[in-house]
Amino acid sequence: MVKPTINIGVKYQQDYEIIDVQDKGKNAVIYVRQTCYTKNEKGGKEKVFYIDRSFFIRGIGGFGFKGNNSSPVISSPPKRGQDTEFT
Repeated sequence: MVKPTINIGVKYQQDYEIIDVQDKGKNAVIYVRQTCYTKNEKGGKEKVFYIDRSFFIRGIGGFGFKGNNSSPVISSPPKRGQDTEFT
């Protein structure tokens, strides 16, 4: 989810939450959601975007929990050209 514009010079607040943990034998996968907010005119938070990340961590598995199936679904890339290209 991304709002149409992300402005320069605006202060953003970020929150992080663990959304899933999965045992992978001797290892584990942890899914983390980073949500970015701005403050609106009334002082409340307005969501700008979120990013879901996964971390594969070696050596901390074996706890038996296979996750709660809330891990993010990977979406398809947009059917348009790239925004910019770095060389």
